[in-house]
Amino acid sequence: LPARLLNRIVTSDSRNPVIAVITKEFSAPSGFSIPMGTKVLGNAQNDSGSNRVQVTFHTFVFENGIEQPFSAVAVMRDGSSGIVG
Repeated sequence: LPARLLNRIVTSDSRNPVIAVITKEFSAPSGFSIPMGTKVLGNAQNDSGSNRVQVTFHTFVFENGIEQPFSAVAVMRDGSSGIVG
C-alpha cells in the first residue's frame, strides 16, 4: 500500500509512534478496500546493521474514526525491508 509519513521517525525509543497516510486507494478482490486518506499507525526501531529504520504498522484509522487492527512492515519501493534514513 503506498503511504506517506506524516511525522518524523524517531528511533531513540521504540514506543515512538509512526503515522502515515494511504496515498492511493487499495481494493482487494474480496471486496475489502482501504480508501486514500486512511491513516496508518505503527512504531519504528533502528536497525543499525542495515542503516535502515524498521517500521511495523498495527492499526488503520479510517476517516470516519473506525480503527481496524492489522500487521504489516514498511518496505522500500524495490521491496527491500525497512526505510533508508
